[in-house]
Amino acid sequence: MQRTQSTTLAGIAFLCLVILALLALGCGSGNRFTDPENTPGAAGPPDSSPGGSDGPQRTIKVVNKLFSPVRLAQDGKALGTAGRVDSVIVTVPLDGGPLRWDMIQSRNTAGDPVGEPLGYHFVVTASTPSRVIISNTVNGEKYFAIMLSNRADDEVEFGVNMGLGTGEKRWERRCGCTLEPDSPLTYFGYYRLLEGSNIRVYPSGANYSGPYDTWLRFSHQVDNGSGILLLNIFATPGGGNTAGGSLTAAGS
Repeated sequence: MQRTQSTTLAGIAFLCLVILALLALGCGSGNRFTDPENTPGAAGPPDSSPGGSDGPQRTIKVVNKLFSPVRLAQDGKALGTAGRVDSVIVTVPLDGGPLRWDMIQSRNTAGDPVGEPLGYHFVVTASTPSRVIISNTVNGEKYFAIMLSNRADDEVEFGVNMGLGTGEKRWERRCGCTLEPDSPLTYFGYYRLLEGSNIRVYPSGANYSGPYDTWLRFSHQVDNGSGILLLNIFATPGGGNTAGGSLTAAGS
């Protein structure tokens, strides 16, 4: 019984942290990237019309567990947008093409997308469930969403999956973002969750070179569904620290 209570309390604590992060995003921290919820065209009611088809149709509730909104379309026709951690109901013809979803990515100040593009499709038939879930597992591959706070005295920059992969499967992502001192939890997009996934934090202006601190082996801290990974920075990076020193999981 004691173990069950501890697990329940841990779940409640994680939910509270996510809610606080949502509130922080709403307040705006001055960090140099564009929140996808504020991207033009990121929100709006669904167009639930069946595209003029007189044939059989299927009404589906699309549940988006991701921390970014997703756009829905069939045969190139926009069907609406499901907001972050939200849902939308669409009605589609059974004789149409696959129902496609694509995540709306954050962008840095240069206008470049942050993180990996996520999207997939599914064929709509009479047996398609009336409730479909979009999560951080996409076509069998897992992704994680970085939510990072900076409690240090200096601005920082960071890279994800540094040094991993080659060619078309090169997973290194340099955000091109900075996080100002005393910043609350801030969302920075989705990244592939690999066996050797890492997050390196550098002093701002280092251009991803020189001394850095790093997070490793954090897959057990990634929320199953949203993919959210909550992390804190407590000291200016550069001392070669790993998670547990100047870098911790939020709430630890």
